[in-house]
Amino acid sequence: MLSNMLRAAAGNREPVVFNPANLFASGEFGGFYDFSDTSTLFTDQARTTPVTTTGNAVRGVTDLSGNNNHLINSLGTPTWNSAGFVQLISSELRVPVSKAIGNFTLAFAVIENVRQSNFAYAFVSGGSPRFSSHLAWTDNKYYFDTYDFGSGRVSGTALSVGTPFTTVVSRTGSSIGVTLNNSAFGTATQGTSVSINQINFGYGSGYYWNGSCYALFFIDRALTTTEKSDLQTWLTSKL
Repeated sequence: MLSNMLRAAAGNREPVVFNPANLFASGEFGGFYDFSDTSTLFTDQARTTPVTTTGNAVRGVTDLSGNNNHLINSLGTPTWNSAGFVQLISSELRVPVSKAIGNFTLAFAVIENVRQSNFAYAFVSGGSPRFSSHLAWTDNKYYFDTYDFGSGRVSGTALSVGTPFTTVVSRTGSSIGVTLNNSAFGTATQGTSVSINQINFGYGSGYYWNGSCYALFFIDRALTTTEKSDLQTWLTSKL
């Protein structure tokens, strides 16, 4: 009944469904990945053999942004689950890039399965993490690190293992802000553009993240408040 009332108020039009691809309408660099969309998942890096069944290896994932920043697997073996997520256990998915990162937004919807020392993501140059996160670390805290630790890091108490959550990390100028489940988690300062050659998800510097990932998104600009809210809602819908 409520949906009918909303359509009537809008002149009987169907409500607009948010699509993260629209955030790249001006040719922004980045990528996004929806692990519930089996048409984008493949058992090989060349993306020729589709994923069809729970437990299938995920070694190639199509970028839905139009940038052709397709994910590939080169460490361990991520696997797919029909509940709409990729399972990462001592494994990673990565995007080879050649890019100077200034402003950016990175977001994901995940569940941590096992507490261990880890990297959830890392913007990497020459093998060394530049921007990265630990979810969680040995002290049961979340950390979002900048290129230069001396410039600050965002940190706070980790959620309990098994808790679904969304995270949005956004840099505007020299300010980096992090939201967790759409609530402010913390800020840091880092004003230097950073050159990277790949973005890793699930791995960094010998540490692996152990958990389920439902969706990933990154773009080389800060989002507006409305865009960030729409993205947050879309991510939450995936959990």
